[in-house]
Amino acid sequence: MNALILSAGYGKRLGNKTLNTPKCLIKINKIPMLDIWLSKLENLNLKKIYINSHYLHKQVSDHLKKNKNKNIVMLHEKKLLGTSGTIFKNYKLFMNDDLLVIHCDNYTNFNLSALIRAHKKKPRYCLLTMLTFKTNKPCESGIVLKNKKKY
Repeated sequence: MNALILSAGYGKRLGNKTLNTPKCLIKINKIPMLDIWLSKLENLNLKKIYINSHYLHKQVSDHLKKNKNKNIVMLHEKKLLGTSGTIFKNYKLFMNDDLLVIHCDNYTNFNLSALIRAHKKKPRYCLLTMLTFKTNKPCESGIVLKNKKKY
């Protein structure tokens, strides 16, 4: 399994916090979000961790040079591609393994090992496994519609 941390966006919803700092380097309790995710991924036995960058990409690149993990691969986007655009453009990197896709500016305390185990147990007709959440403001986040069988 590989992981893709989506970190390229402008972080406009974060307002002034991202004027001079890419959203993946915004700190929570003095730790950049990117480092929080890298820490979460550390013990998952991943082959590669891909991190896309665009906005203020030099800061992201410089930050990652300090990381000792040799399995990190930067994917710089000269033009912002969006989630599906990044996956499509780099499809050949991902096509032979399962891929854990993470939006760097989201946070979860969910056990990622449990998510991976659930993914591996999914029925063959299911294409993907997705971690979702309920919200009172669905217009401010993604919306997932389920069919009658609830998948």
